[in-house]
Amino acid sequence: SSGINAEYGVGFTVDKTPQFGVVYCPVLEDLYSARRGHGAHLNGHVIRVSGRKNFNEAMLSTYFNPSISMGLSEAKQTLLAMYSVPVYNKMSDDAKRTKREGNWQGCRGLRMGGSSATMMCHVAAGHLDAFYHEGLHIWDMAAAVAIAREAGATVTSTCVGQEFDLTLRCVVVACSENVAREIQCRTVKPPPGLFRQEPAPFES
Repeated sequence: SSGINAEYGVGFTVDKTPQFGVVYCPVLEDLYSARRGHGAHLNGHVIRVSGRKNFNEAMLSTYFNPSISMGLSEAKQTLLAMYSVPVYNKMSDDAKRTKREGNWQGCRGLRMGGSSATMMCHVAAGHLDAFYHEGLHIWDMAAAVAIAREAGATVTSTCVGQEFDLTLRCVVVACSENVAREIQCRTVKPPPGLFRQEPAPFES
């Protein structure tokens, strides 16, 4: 990735379960690391998730790519409805109800701050309360998932009842099970087959 939140990540998995991970952010000089069963660290210091349980107190993060599932016009309207309070206030009561039930009205805030691995590490360190995304690859997630889990994060799929799997390309990393569940219930599900399951690296 590029920009202020550029990072280099290396993860090691066994049977699709992350065993250790290292994520380095050179601009910020932040080095996140974790080994399964040995905790997570930022520049040598132990890190833990915030532990917040109320969705209305949670600061979320995601990455939005309008080219994946919608046109530019639809993407623009979606972003305006999600983030613009004046636009939201002009909507009908039915439209407001739909937006509240279908997206992120009610959380403390929604941020788009850089690479996926960096944002997951920010959740691990308690700087953010959750990160979610649909469409990531194994190499985007492996290292950061190892770090987040060791920091006490709940790592799951974006779909209720579906366990997390590195090859399914969808992830929720949250500071608590309650926040993760709220995100699962509010996430707009992608069309069937949009994100196909992919083989793990080096598997035949």
